[in-house]
Amino acid sequence: MPIEQSVPSISSTSAPAAKATEVSENRTLVVIVALALAGFGVWVIFNGRAATGGMASALSGVLAVVLAILWRTHVKATADRRRAEQDLAASQSRSRASEERWQLAMEGANEGLWDWIARTNEVFFSPRWKQILGYNDGELENVSTEWERRIHPEDFHRVQGLLNDHLAQRTQHYEAEYRMLCKDGTYRWVLSRGKALWDMQGNPVRMVGSHTDITDRKIAEAALRAAKESAEESSRAAAAASKAKDSFLAHMSHELRTPMNGVLGAIDLVLLEELAPKHRDLLLTAKTSAEGLLGLVNDILDLSKIEAGKMELDRTTFSLRQVVGDVMKMFSVPAEAKGLGFTTVIDRQIPDNVVGDPLRFRQVLINL
Repeated sequence: MPIEQSVPSISSTSAPAAKATEVSENRTLVVIVALALAGFGVWVIFNGRAATGGMASALSGVLAVVLAILWRTHVKATADRRRAEQDLAASQSRSRASEERWQLAMEGANEGLWDWIARTNEVFFSPRWKQILGYNDGELENVSTEWERRIHPEDFHRVQGLLNDHLAQRTQHYEAEYRMLCKDGTYRWVLSRGKALWDMQGNPVRMVGSHTDITDRKIAEAALRAAKESAEESSRAAAAASKAKDSFLAHMSHELRTPMNGVLGAIDLVLLEELAPKHRDLLLTAKTSAEGLLGLVNDILDLSKIEAGKMELDRTTFSLRQVVGDVMKMFSVPAEAKGLGFTTVIDRQIPDNVVGDPLRFRQVLINL
């Protein structure tokens, strides 16, 4: 709140003093004139009685000295008064300029001001302070209860505690964020800051501060917190889903591997027997197909590895033509059943033994 509401103006307190000084100087001038007239009368009397020339001359000298002293005193008092008036005018000008800068700064900051006199419990709320709450200047009284009863119940004790800590000189500044009830029944967030003055005994004398409307900032902070919580919740849900997927893939791969290993084991046992070439060839094709199916099961696990960025390729030496032949045998039977021809051609210049990952190479051929 404007400090000038509680501090008397310099011009209002100094005007009576200046006027009293001027009256005193006028009285001094009257005394000088009166003494001059009295001296002149005495001189006439002495001349009328035929006083000696020496006495008249001495009396005239004394009067001249007194008049000179009084006149110098008057001139000096007049000069002092004019200098005091000039100093006072300069001081008033500086005070007005400082006051205007202060007012413009507070208006530019769009803050409401408050001023509390502790000894008399007088308080002043600036028009902007009231406007933040939706009131005109004349709609709220300048009493402390207007502030106290508008603090949100959930914030009241905290705000009072911060205020009491500062008044007890436990903190250098008073600062609190809280909600205040507006004219339309809603609450707005304000940032209240202030500074108290204390007497020699440590008792608070006066406290001046400001109110800043921070409702928009609080809304933005709440939206940011909600977005952060939503993102964290989504992240937790995604992590849970990924964990469930990994668990499902691990379980399914185990369930598929067990019977497939049983099939491969049975094929290997049959291949140990004496078989006709045609039957052996069919069993070998079945074994290749089963191994390919087992590779697909492993691919399921590889998918989770790829998503985790842990996919790695093996570097081993393998027979290129053997892998191609195994794939060909796998698809030759279904191709023949559909009446389709299925052949492979490998350029002779391509070496048979190559370095790479035979399983991934087989997968590429199957997908083709």
